[in-house]
Amino acid sequence: MGWFRKNARDYLGEGTLQSLQGKYVQAVEILSKALELDATLVVAYLHRGIAYLELGRLEEALEDFETALRLDPQEPLGYYNRARVWWQRKDLERAEADLQRTVSLDPTYTEGWGLLAVTRSQREDVDGALAAVERAIALGHPDGYWLRALILESAGWLEGAVQAYEDCVREEKGHMIDARGRRGLVLSQLGRREEAQKELEWVWKRRCKLATESRRKVEKALQALRDEKGEERP
Repeated sequence: MGWFRKNARDYLGEGTLQSLQGKYVQAVEILSKALELDATLVVAYLHRGIAYLELGRLEEALEDFETALRLDPQEPLGYYNRARVWWQRKDLERAEADLQRTVSLDPTYTEGWGLLAVTRSQREDVDGALAAVERAIALGHPDGYWLRALILESAGWLEGAVQAYEDCVREEKGHMIDARGRRGLVLSQLGRREEAQKELEWVWKRRCKLATESRRKVEKALQALRDEKGEERP
């Protein structure tokens, strides 16, 4: 088989597979070989940029995404992934601009709408965030209901957040325990103590599935509710 020589497309396929498998160091090495043979491969720059991003090498990731966009200014994934770099740098203004370009070029790009919703929420544009998350939900974003609930809670729209967490429990089973926990916490803030305690009791029985910080918040709120009634602590 010594006659076989790999070309740029061969390395592109191998490097992309390595990236998809989470082997980012190997992906960078192989995709670099592809680009040595063909410096116009937009997809290779995108996948190598993603690998750099996952490795925390932001400058190199940014350079690859910008090269991809110079070669193809209509590539939505270039804008989306560059927005991820801006996000990590906490440059939300640039992130939002790139995400708006992403969904303008590809209105069906679910992840683009989801990250745009989160970015707008971080910039305190609640109406814009909700508009984006509704598009994400309509397109089938796997965490769309969860994002909507978080946006409403973050904005202080607590009654809406209660309903949104209920929607999340119904529609996204993977978030059930976290959503019920946050719903219980919001109910407690609203002074709806009986409902809050019932919800938090349910969550507390399943606390092993919560992240440490969420477990602490549930425990603290539940203790406060029980203390009010003179009940034993969990």
